[in-house]
Amino acid sequence: MLADHVARLVRRALEGHPDAFAELVASHQSMVVVLARQHTPNWNEAEDIAQEAFLRAYRDLGRLRNPARFSTWLYGITLNAARERVRAQPPTVPIQHVAEGAQGVAPVSSPEPTNAEVNDLLKQVAQLPERLRLPLTLHYVDGLKYAEIGEVLGIREIAARSRVHRAKAILQKKLGPARP
Repeated sequence: MLADHVARLVRRALEGHPDAFAELVASHQSMVVVLARQHTPNWNEAEDIAQEAFLRAYRDLGRLRNPARFSTWLYGITLNAARERVRAQPPTVPIQHVAEGAQGVAPVSSPEPTNAEVNDLLKQVAQLPERLRLPLTLHYVDGLKYAEIGEVLGIREIAARSRVHRAKAILQKKLGPARP
């Protein structure tokens, strides 16, 4: 089971094995960068946020109560680091440009959507309010379950489920019923 493997890596990292933490970084790096990317239009900035999140995780690893929950814990750290960075530096790029070049897309019903359809979807997702966009991307891009989303965002599982469904409803209204 993946959670057991992650828990073993966390315990090994706490015992002083640097290769264990390096493996945790390698296995979580893309998801952390994608989550950070939700807060900045700049890939370099997202990578800086990810690096900050991993540094904080390494520094505070001893505070993690349940090693099997490392991924969810790391999402929370990343989210906080991204929000802090955004507060410190107001955005200079219009929100409609945030989606350009973004990786990870909510699934669409068409087996092979056109580039225009994908770009339209990304732009519409970027225009969602953060309280709806984050749960949606955590669920569809990062594959988190509603309970995990709730834990990361500090909301109840039912609220996470509701926000994902509201975001989908908004997207379906804007894009048509055959999409998200």
